[in-house]
Amino acid sequence: MSARVRPARASDADRLHALQSILAEPAPALLSAALAATTETPADPAGEPVVSTADSFVLLVSVTDSGRAVGYVLALAGTETHIAELVVDPEHRRQGRGRALLDAAIEQGPSPVSVHVAVENDAARELYEAAGFRTVADADEQFEDADGRTLRYEPERED
Repeated sequence: MSARVRPARASDADRLHALQSILAEPAPALLSAALAATTETPADPAGEPVVSTADSFVLLVSVTDSGRAVGYVLALAGTETHIAELVVDPEHRRQGRGRALLDAAIEQGPSPVSVHVAVENDAARELYEAAGFRTVADADEQFEDADGRTLRYEPERED
């Protein structure tokens, strides 16, 4: 099993909305906006469509060997990147998919990168902390039913 990550395609919409339903506090309008900003052009020489998303979004999917989307990361990109949603189908967790999605989002978006997580979401906090994110603030206003925390990743600077 490889945790293959690719840009989301318009044809992934139904699957991504189904995955989004797993989240405790999803943002359907945000996912719809990111999908609407996704365009595909004819296939490149390798047979893959060339996919682009508006500069304000990073929308990537983790796919199985058969091409089925089993996870995604949605980030907002501006002067920095904010991870809005990251979800992996429960049947495909603990396979490196979340980390692969996170690493790809960090690579694609401008640095630094921030995320809000629910304090009791140990798996999410451990994922982000293992990737080098550090707590910068409590973010209790970010969630309706949970205490939150803001984490931030700043890559090491090369001198």
